[in-house]
Amino acid sequence: MRKSANMNKPALASGKPRNYEYPDDTKGTRIAKSVRKETSDLADDKRNDLFKQGMRVIYGGADNSKKVSRR
Repeated sequence: MRKSANMNKPALASGKPRNYEYPDDTKGTRIAKSVRKETSDLADDKRNDLFKQGMRVIYGGADNSKKVSRR
């Protein structure tokens, strides 16, 4: 039986090789750094309010977090 030259390499849908070299500084890391600086000085009540707002965005309402089921 004859083996293909690419038998040991995983095939990608796009046919392009993966880039495993990532830069240390990206748009996301810069945003995270600035947000971390802003949020580290928040009072506990303000931090809790922002957390609840985020949960409402994720679950769509105050009580919907209990109603969401896994697929």
